[in-house]
Amino acid sequence: MMGAETEDKLLNTIARTFFAEFFGTAIFVLIVSLSYTPSEHRAAIYPFLSGIALLVAQTCFFDVSGAHYNPVITVSRFVHGKLPGYAVVSYIIAQLFGSFLGAVLFRSLLSQNVFVDSYLPNTIIYYDKDQKLSRLQAFLLEAICTAILCLVRHGSDGDDEETYSDNYMATPIAWASVTAICLPLIGQANNMALIFGQSIVFYVFTSQERHLNFLYLNALSGLVALFIASTVIATQRKPRENSEILPSTSVHGESMRT
Repeated sequence: MMGAETEDKLLNTIARTFFAEFFGTAIFVLIVSLSYTPSEHRAAIYPFLSGIALLVAQTCFFDVSGAHYNPVITVSRFVHGKLPGYAVVSYIIAQLFGSFLGAVLFRSLLSQNVFVDSYLPNTIIYYDKDQKLSRLQAFLLEAICTAILCLVRHGSDGDDEETYSDNYMATPIAWASVTAICLPLIGQANNMALIFGQSIVFYVFTSQERHLNFLYLNALSGLVALFIASTVIATQRKPRENSEILPSTSVHGESMRT
């Protein structure tokens, strides 16, 4: 059983990381959404600006929570022993609600017409015959690109925070790269929290249910991505001793810090 002091530290750590992921995801979603507002060159500059958005949000809260802002990244960190199990649910809830807040703030800054024109749907959710890829192709592309994000995050982490600081740009660059690949083919992809917040708010303000009908497919593609990434990582894993992750332990800055 945990002592009272240890329990207090654990609760404090969970609260701090929750709010870090919540506000960090909100900032990320807000800046990403603003990056796609109508402009002549938005398709070209959006991937770059979305990478900057992740870098900004990551800089704000990395020292507190590890700055995931993506449920698949969170689960991947847990699967590979970089994040304690008790934090996973807290992280994901914070990310989903943070994304919703970011999307609401985005809507509050724009008129209805500009808001609708700025919405970037995902082919898995919103599909018609004019789309470049089928829903299955979009599903597979999203899974593969999300797996790439997991692999980059895992590879850039190392075993300590100093290692990650040397590779701090890796995840934002990977995000911008896969966004540039996915954008012309399937729209917004590779982050369930981002898609969740944008789709929910779009439905609230337009009543168009078609953007919600297949939201679960995005979650399923994330699971496929996790399987792909885990399989690749498992082939490279070196034998190592198991170590218990305690509330006071800093795991590569994923920072269950007390």
